[in-house]
Amino acid sequence: MVEERNRLQTAYNTTVKQQGTLRKNLHGNLCTCWQNSSCSCYYMSESIKTWQDSRRDCQERGSDLIVINSRDEQEFVKDFNRRVWLGLTDAEKEGTWKWVDGTHLTTAYWGPRQPDNHGKKGEDCVEHNTWNGWNDMKCAMSRRSDEIEMHIETSEYQPYLASDTEKIVPDCTTNSKRHLHLVFLSIGLLCFLQASLNISLRLGWKESRDPTSSPNLTKRECYTSWQMFSASCYYISMLRGNWQTGHQDCLERRAHLVIVNNRQELDFVMRLAREPTAAWIGMNDFKREGFWRWLDGTPVTRDSSYWAPGQPDDAGREDCGEIRALDNFSGFNDYDCNTRLKWICEKTQND
Repeated sequence: MVEERNRLQTAYNTTVKQQGTLRKNLHGNLCTCWQNSSCSCYYMSESIKTWQDSRRDCQERGSDLIVINSRDEQEFVKDFNRRVWLGLTDAEKEGTWKWVDGTHLTTAYWGPRQPDNHGKKGEDCVEHNTWNGWNDMKCAMSRRSDEIEMHIETSEYQPYLASDTEKIVPDCTTNSKRHLHLVFLSIGLLCFLQASLNISLRLGWKESRDPTSSPNLTKRECYTSWQMFSASCYYISMLRGNWQTGHQDCLERRAHLVIVNNRQELDFVMRLAREPTAAWIGMNDFKREGFWRWLDGTPVTRDSSYWAPGQPDDAGREDCGEIRALDNFSGFNDYDCNTRLKWICEKTQND
C-alpha cells in the first residue's frame, strides 16, 4: 500500500509539472480548476479596447468577459498584474451591479472608496486594476479584456473532453490547438491520478486507525499537495494574498497558519519557503506593538537566531509575521499585513 501511494504521488507530481509547462505554451490561453470543481479557460487579449468592444471580441470567440465567482479566482486574475475589463456593469440601473451572465453581484473586491461613479459621470463598467482591486470606469475607456474561453461545471474527477477544444477556440493556430488539446488531456490524467491517490490515502488512513491492522502502519498520512514533518502536515499556497487572506484560507482547509515550535520545524518551514523566498506564518503583534504571539496565544521566541538579521524592526506598521528564506536574510520577519505573499498552512492532529 505504501509503495503504491508513493508511485501514485510521483506520477501526480510529474503530471502537475508537465501541465504547468503546457499551460505556459498556450500563447495567452490558461486553464485552471477551483475548489468548487468549477473549471475555466482564460484568454488575456493583447489589444486595448472599450468595454463594449472587448465583450464583442469575447463573444465572437464563443465566450464572454470574465465573471469572478470566488476569492481564489479573484487572486488568480490579480496575479496577471494588468488593468483589464471584468464582465460587470450597472448600465441597466445605476448602483445595481450585474455580471454579463445575468447574475447579481454578491461578493465584491472593490478598491478603497469604490465604486464612486466619479461624480455621477457615468462610470458603469468595472475594471480590475493593478494596485487596489476593482474600480468603476467609463465604458468608453480602453482596457484589455480578460475573457473566459469556456466554462465547464464538472464533477470532482470528471476529465475534460479534448474533442471540444477546437469548437471552442476556432481561430487558434495549429500549435495553440495542439497545446490546448494536450492541456486538457493532462488535466484529465491529473484528475484520474488525484482520484486514485486520494482513494489510496483514504484506505491507508483507515488502516492506520484500525486496531486490527498492521501495528507498523501508525504514521499519520497527509493529503495531496501537503508535506509531512513530525506529527503535522504542511501546505504552501499556490496563490498570493495578504496575511488575513492566508489566515482565512488555512481555516477553510481546517488548518492554521504555521506555528513554529522549535529549531527543526523552523528549518523545515524555511525549506518550504525557499522557492517563493517569503511566506506568511501564524504570528502577529496586533494586540500590543512589539509583543509577538502565535495564533494559539503563545509568545514568539525572542531568540535572535530565529529572526532574520535586525528583525523585528516595525519599519512602517509591520504587524504580521512572515518567514524569509534568503541566503543573507533568513528567519522570522515582521512585514506589512497587506503585502501579497504566499502562505504556509499547518494541520496538526488536533485540527
